[in-house]
Amino acid sequence: MTTEDALLESYRRQAQMLGNLAGLVTAENRTVKSDPQGWTLDYHLAHVHEVRYWWLSQVQPGSEKAVGDVLQKVGEECLVIDDLDEIRRQLALSATAVEQTT
Repeated sequence: MTTEDALLESYRRQAQMLGNLAGLVTAENRTVKSDPQGWTLDYHLAHVHEVRYWWLSQVQPGSEKAVGDVLQKVGEECLVIDDLDEIRRQLALSATAVEQTT
């Protein structure tokens, strides 16, 4: 196995684990925080997706257009979209898009 193969396999496992974790987030627990000053569960998921979105735009400009935004800028704040299924869908899309840039 090459180093690239090992890295891709590791990335796929991480993406699958995050997808599985996202599947456990529900309407009832999506706003849970580990700390009162921390991010909600759905914000963490959205943040991972947005980091991938940014990474795609840097590594292969234009490839980020294959995925959408899950954070909305409202004034000075970034808010998570209300659609939890869309957050999960975008996570899966961004995971695939990142893998395909290798």
